[in-house]
Amino acid sequence: MRRFVRPFLAGAALAAAVAAVVAAGAAPAGATVRPPVVFVVVPDLTWATAPPSLDAWARASLALRTADRHRRVDVYLTIGKGRRTGGIGAAAGPLDRSGDALTLRQWPALVRHDGRLHFGGHLGELGHQLAVHGVPYAVVAGDSADGTAAALGADRTGRVPRFSVGGAAEAGDALRSAALVMVESEAGDVDAVLQATTGACRVVATGSLPDDQSHLGAIAVSPECGLGRGGLVSPSTRQAGFVTLPDLAPTLLSLLGVPPPDIFEGGAVRAAPALSRTDLIEEDRRSAVAEDAGPPFTAVFALAAAVGLAGLLRERMRPLLAAVLLGMPAALLLMMLVPWWRAGGAGAGTGGALRTGVAVLAGLAVLVAVAGLLAVAARRVARRDPSTVVLVLSAVTVVVIAVDAIRNGTLELDAPMVNNAIGAGRFAGIGNVPSGFLAGAALAAAGIGLDRFGRRALPAVTAALAAVVAIDGAPMFGADVGGLLATVPAVAVLLSGWRGRISRRVALIAAGAGGLAVGGLVAFEVSRPAEDQTHLGRALVGGSLLQTVVRRGLSSLDSFRTSPWVFVVVIAAAGLVAVRRRLDLGPAPRAAARALAVAAVLGAVLNDSGVAVAGAVLFVAWGCGLALAQPDSGAGNGAGAGRAGTAAATASPVPSARL
Repeated sequence: MRRFVRPFLAGAALAAAVAAVVAAGAAPAGATVRPPVVFVVVPDLTWATAPPSLDAWARASLALRTADRHRRVDVYLTIGKGRRTGGIGAAAGPLDRSGDALTLRQWPALVRHDGRLHFGGHLGELGHQLAVHGVPYAVVAGDSADGTAAALGADRTGRVPRFSVGGAAEAGDALRSAALVMVESEAGDVDAVLQATTGACRVVATGSLPDDQSHLGAIAVSPECGLGRGGLVSPSTRQAGFVTLPDLAPTLLSLLGVPPPDIFEGGAVRAAPALSRTDLIEEDRRSAVAEDAGPPFTAVFALAAAVGLAGLLRERMRPLLAAVLLGMPAALLLMMLVPWWRAGGAGAGTGGALRTGVAVLAGLAVLVAVAGLLAVAARRVARRDPSTVVLVLSAVTVVVIAVDAIRNGTLELDAPMVNNAIGAGRFAGIGNVPSGFLAGAALAAAGIGLDRFGRRALPAVTAALAAVVAIDGAPMFGADVGGLLATVPAVAVLLSGWRGRISRRVALIAAGAGGLAVGGLVAFEVSRPAEDQTHLGRALVGGSLLQTVVRRGLSSLDSFRTSPWVFVVVIAAAGLVAVRRRLDLGPAPRAAARALAVAAVLGAVLNDSGVAVAGAVLFVAWGCGLALAQPDSGAGNGAGAGRAGTAAATASPVPSARL
């Protein structure tokens, strides 16, 4: 036996030694060897000025939305935090050097400032995660050492373990001992940095834009990173070709093989269908023009509501004016099927107030034209019956917004006053203004349907309202938590009181169903993978829910001071008060009026856009009231209409919100 044991043991020892040598010289079969990562941050970079070498990389537009402005320090702090934030001044402040390490002396003040912004998370989270997972990294600043670049890699204490000043050569040297190198580079030096770091996984992103410019930035990822040569998308945007600043921190960690923490606001980017440089420049132009178009379009909605008041004086104008008002919400999305933003020529959105102004005027013309066509078509289909006109146009509004939400919100993206990629920072789902239009139109249509068809329509109306609520709140569709919280109670008010009295039993059932819907949404959102969660899921899992609620509440209050939608609210409310004595409403429309009031109030309270949501709901309500008003017959109108108006006023606690 011993004759066989000794040779066997010797052979086993020799095989183990050979295996150890092989393992030391090469990775095991199937293992992934991750290249080091170089993150190049370039101020003032857009796709119109980006180096041609980036055209062969995976690419997308980068939304540079921070808590304050687009200054370099704001952008760098946002990248390092993984959530929106802003700095105190134009630089990060004085520095304390200790060998290769650096500490930002102003860091405690920056942390206090960040806490007052109520965006949650921690400054320096990216540096903290790198330190926790033992990833060696370095920061290479540009020609100056003002400390701004250090904000990219500072940890929670404001310390950067390795900081240097230099160009491409310094970046190449740092790469020899670091798994991640963050480099600040001017646009003209980008190619030199890329050549010095050949073989690494390189990510190039815009670091800031001039204070007087509103544009999208650029992001490109080299093929060594494994994301291909096409487009990019992130969980924050759900739109191919768009990435946000908070996505950069989790992306860098993922490229290094480090799992991103839940506290980050964004998620790691992934491959998407390819977009050419021309497509990306077009995205920037559309976003810039649409952002400038927001105030003029809001003014036109306020003007349209004011013109509707003329319908109370000119009876022949009233039905058409009401139909146009009711057609405008759907027209706001349908107009995006026409490339109106190109009307200013190639320079629109890239500087040139005249060209941008021409494009905005073209957009307004398209809005009015589409709304007019919808109004004429609805009146013809309804044979000029007022309630049918309201039903048709309200249904069209609901269908357009709901179908677009199911299709990822492609029409809402960069529509004026809606989801602007530059200003609003929302790319998919239902925006705040369309959420108000959706709630108003759905409640109005439900009230008319129940009034005309009675109990027979109740199952269909209930199912339709349930579908609206689901589409509005579902994370994969509307992802509109504030809209859901406002719409569910409004629907409960309508369904519990459409027969003229509010049944306590029905009200409790409706409230319970609403609570279950909200609870189910929360449970479903938390159970989803982190990369698929919306802002609600990330706020719940990341522990920033309270900060989010406080910030949204403060933003809602501020909207009553700063938003032009205040004028829409005032005009629409005045019109509804003026028309209430000319309305002869049944129990179901009166219940719909109460539901509209609830949706307007809760929409203003529960959304960061505040008064804009209330204005959208009341805009629809004003259109309905104008359409359903009885003809003014002078003094003879007082008896019947007065009784109807008095009954309506008694039934609704907020008479300005009735149909």
